[in-house]
Amino acid sequence: MKKNLCIALTFIMMLSLVGCGPIKNLLSQNSYESTIPSDAVDVEDDVDDVDDVDVDEEDNEDVDVDDEKEDDDDNNGGSILDIRETIEETVLYDANDVKITAKELSFEDDWYAATMSVLVENNSDKDLTISTQSMYVNGYKINASLYCDVSAGKKSNETIYFYEDDFERCGIETIATIEISFDAYDDDYNDIFVSDLIVLETSAADGFKYEYNDEGTVIFDEGDIKVVVQDLVTDEYGDVDLLIYLYNGTDDLIYLSTEDTSVNGFMIYSYGSCYLDADKHAVISVSFYASDLEENDIDEITDIELSFEVRDYNSYDTIAEIGPVTITF
Repeated sequence: MKKNLCIALTFIMMLSLVGCGPIKNLLSQNSYESTIPSDAVDVEDDVDDVDDVDVDEEDNEDVDVDDEKEDDDDNNGGSILDIRETIEETVLYDANDVKITAKELSFEDDWYAATMSVLVENNSDKDLTISTQSMYVNGYKINASLYCDVSAGKKSNETIYFYEDDFERCGIETIATIEISFDAYDDDYNDIFVSDLIVLETSAADGFKYEYNDEGTVIFDEGDIKVVVQDLVTDEYGDVDLLIYLYNGTDDLIYLSTEDTSVNGFMIYSYGSCYLDADKHAVISVSFYASDLEENDIDEITDIELSFEVRDYNSYDTIAEIGPVTITF
């Protein structure tokens, strides 16, 4: 009996010694086959969970920062690369009891290359019609214009629209300078004033490099006037435009017009004209309509013949008569 009791006590002491053994030893001896105590597994899992939480919080902070940057870009209209040229509010004309102020340059209208809002004030005692005589962007003649009736003592908010076609023909991607001349007349068609060209610079003007494409077939280059046939383009409606570059290097306002046009030997009416200030450029479009081409069974244009006339705009004296000139394609 005593012997059995001693054996039992000895066995219990051995078990207690084994239970106090290090967990690491158990894992190192039987890392794949031993059953790991449950409390030890919880400790390891808790450590992993803490690490995961820290990583997730760091990831979330990074994502939040990026999201905030994107939100800021959206609120500011995009990245700095998307910022377009601007103008300061500028009084363009203030004389003869008429004041014209450029307010803002905008690129938000999808139908136009750009728009410019202006305020027209008629401080005279006469009802006036106020319009633009000439407009240039970066030295190129464009068709944008202002035309408004303003009663005596009244104001009018107006918008000048710049057309995509003009910008594409002239290769204008950035507006650096806008030049405008204004005129006004009363209800009896009496001229009130005609202004000189007024220069308005945008935020892109400083350091802007002005370039002009005069490549093509030169048909006239004398007396600081250059006329170049550049391209023949067809639009989505089948109308065809003959593009002609004109440069006025003189000190005077000149006027160029076309006449006696024919296509593939058939007389087809088409007229192109442009008056151009000193040291200015233009791309003139001489248009041939699809209906006229169809009436003459012209499926493909092989040649165009036309004549040009250049005059001094003010005196109407002839400067040059060019042609007839035949352009083959």
